[in-house]
Amino acid sequence: MIQESIEEMFSYMENIRNNKNTTLSEKIDAGVYRYIEGISKSPSLPVFLFSESQINMRHFFNKVKIS
Repeated sequence: MIQESIEEMFSYMENIRNNKNTTLSEKIDAGVYRYIEGISKSPSLPVFLFSESQINMRHFFNKVKIS
């Protein structure tokens, strides 16, 4: 469940970042909205991300298919 939430969030964030039709302000607004939405669905997500980043970030990103 958490892995799916992370993959979904990072995929969405990548799409926002790569969208050439939006301004920086729109990208920030969309990213913040999606982050808050993701935390609302999985409140333990920030703690999990922080914990995993302390262990081995590269392995974590490979595991959840984040480029």
